[in-house]
Amino acid sequence: MRTASGFPLLSESTHTDVSCLTSVFGMGTGISSLLWPSSKLHNLYLYKVYSFITSMNLSRKEAREKIEDFFKSIKDKTPEEIKKIKKLASHHHIRLAEKRRLFCQKCYSTKLKTRKITKNKKTLECQNCGNLIRYNLVRTS
Repeated sequence: MRTASGFPLLSESTHTDVSCLTSVFGMGTGISSLLWPSSKLHNLYLYKVYSFITSMNLSRKEAREKIEDFFKSIKDKTPEEIKKIKKLASHHHIRLAEKRRLFCQKCYSTKLKTRKITKNKKTLECQNCGNLIRYNLVRTS
């Protein structure tokens, strides 16, 4: 027997054990063990989100100082640290401008090598992923 929408009733479906079915947003679909992560994973995720939000509670001036200090010694930074600083800058609407050329935009590695320089363009190659970064050179008159 089918419902008005054309779907089979629960008693006719392949799930015979109704105790494993859960209600997700009132829809009555899904299996609980597959839908939600374990409580330990969920708590770890909440902790990471909370710690990230509390680190964002800096003023714009403090965030700018933190970013400046970070980019003074960028060669010994990990890609995860670069991602965090980039997110901090975007949260506070701080332009990275020239600092963006110090790391790869694809993998956030600092291993960049100059590949080609022409009259008005410079091409850098990431030693980690092979991504090419091109930007215009500023002319001084």
